[in-house]
Amino acid sequence: MVASWLRKRRAAARQEQSASAVLVAIAIVAIVGMLALVVDGGGLLNMRRRMVMSADSAALAAALSCALEQGQGTAESEADSLATDNVSTATRDSIQWDGGCDEKSGSVTVKYESPQELFFAPVVGLPNSGPVAAQATAIWGPASSGKPVPVMVRSLWIGDCGIPDAPVGTQCNFWMDNSPDELGDAQWSWMNLNLCPVESQCGWDISRTGNCPNVGASERDDWIRNGPDMNLPVSAYVCTTSGHASTNFSDLTSQIGEVKAFPVNDQNQQVDNSGNICSPHSASPDK
Repeated sequence: MVASWLRKRRAAARQEQSASAVLVAIAIVAIVGMLALVVDGGGLLNMRRRMVMSADSAALAAALSCALEQGQGTAESEADSLATDNVSTATRDSIQWDGGCDEKSGSVTVKYESPQELFFAPVVGLPNSGPVAAQATAIWGPASSGKPVPVMVRSLWIGDCGIPDAPVGTQCNFWMDNSPDELGDAQWSWMNLNLCPVESQCGWDISRTGNCPNVGASERDDWIRNGPDMNLPVSAYVCTTSGHASTNFSDLTSQIGEVKAFPVNDQNQQVDNSGNICSPHSASPDK
C-alpha cells in the first residue's frame, strides 16, 4: 500500500512539473509579447510623430519655394532637405502637385517614410523592422483670411526684430515721419489694396510701370477695420497712396489687441513711377 501510494505521488509531482513548465513557457511568450508591444510599439509611435513633423516641414518648404517662384526643382530639393533635417533616414515616397509650382497658387502633397528597427518583435515571429510613413499637404497663394491692413513694413526691419525666429510676444516697433530719408527708406507706407480687372483702377498686383491711382481716407479706414474685399495674390507690385488722414491713424489705433496682417516690402525691389529700381535712401517708392 505504501509503495503504491509513493508511485502515485511521484506521478502527480511529474504532472505538476509538466504543467508548471507549460505555464512558464506561456508566461515567457506573454512577457515578450508585452515587451514588443511596449518597446517596439513605443518606438513606432515615436517615429510616427517624428515623420509627421518631417512631412509637415517638407510640404511647407516646397510650398514656400513655389510662393517665392524658385521653381519645382528647388521646391522638391528643399522638401527633401527639410524632411531629412527632421528624420535623417526619411526618404520621399511621393510628391503630387495641384496647380503647378510655377503658378501663383496651388498645393503640394508629400509622403515620406523611414524604417524603424524592432527589437522584440522577431522573437514572436514578426519582422525585425518596419516602415513608418507620413503625408502632409501645404498650399500657397492668396491669403484667404489674413485681411491685411493698408500699411506696409519693410523686410529689413522685420529681420532686425528677429522675425520669423523671434519668440512669441517679442515687441517690434516701427514709426513713420515725413523726412525724405525715412520715406525713401519705405519704413512705413500706406498701400492701395484695390484688386480689380482694370489695372488703371487698381493698386495691387499691377505691372511694374503701371499708373497708381489714389484712394480716399474712408476707403483706407474700411481696409484697416475689415481688410480688402478680395483675396490678394502674393509677390506683387503694390501702389503706395498719399493724402493720409488723421482718421486712418485713429482707426489703426483702434485695432490694438487684434491680430492683423501687414504686407511686407522688399526694399531692394521697390520701384519708382517709371518702373526703375528705387533703392532705399534715394527716393520715395511708387510701388
